[in-house]
Amino acid sequence: MNYNEIHHRIKNNLNMVASIIGLQILNLEKTDTQDTKEVLLNSKLRIEVVAMIHESLYQHNNNEDIDFKEYTRKLTELILRTYNQNILVKINTEVPILHEDIMLRLGIIINELLTNSIKHSFSKSNQKKCIKIGLEKKDEHYIFTYRNPYNIHADLDKILHSDTLGIKLIKLTVKQMKGHLEVEQKNGLLFTIEFKI
Repeated sequence: MNYNEIHHRIKNNLNMVASIIGLQILNLEKTDTQDTKEVLLNSKLRIEVVAMIHESLYQHNNNEDIDFKEYTRKLTELILRTYNQNILVKINTEVPILHEDIMLRLGIIINELLTNSIKHSFSKSNQKKCIKIGLEKKDEHYIFTYRNPYNIHADLDKILHSDTLGIKLIKLTVKQMKGHLEVEQKNGLLFTIEFKI
C-alpha cells in the first residue's frame, strides 16, 4: 500500500470521526438532559472504534482485511472496561475476515448497541449477563445479529423511531452499507442487519 492510499484512508476515517462528533453536537442542541461526562465518554468510545481499525491494520502490515472476531472481542472488552461492567459477550461467526470499511461500520453499530444495553437493559437482578453477537454469510449476503436476552419489554416502534443519536448512527450506518435493519422480540431484543459486499 502506497503513501497516497494510506493518506486517503486516514482522511476518510477522520472525516467519519468529524461527522460523528457533528451529529453529537446537533443532538446536544435538541436536549439538555445529557451531562458533560456522558457526552465525552460516548464521543471517546466512538472515536476508539475508528482508532482500533487503524491499530488492527498496523498490526497486520496494513492489510485491508480485519479479523471480525478479534476486533469485536477487543472492542466489546474496551466498552465493558469503560463502563466497569462484567458482561459475557459471546461472538459466533464463521466469517473470518471483513474489509476494513465494513468492519468499521459494524464496529460503530456494535458500540451503539452494547452501550445502549449497558445503560438501559441490565438490572441488579440479572445474575448472568450475556450478549450474543453473530455474523454469518448466506450466498452473497451477510447477516449480522445482536441479541440482548434481557430486554424483553422493549417498545419496538419507539426504538425504530427514536430520536437518540445512537439509533440515528445505527440507521445511517446501515444505509451506508446499503443494508436492511430489522428489530424484533425473539427471546429478548434482536437486531438483525442484512447487507451485501
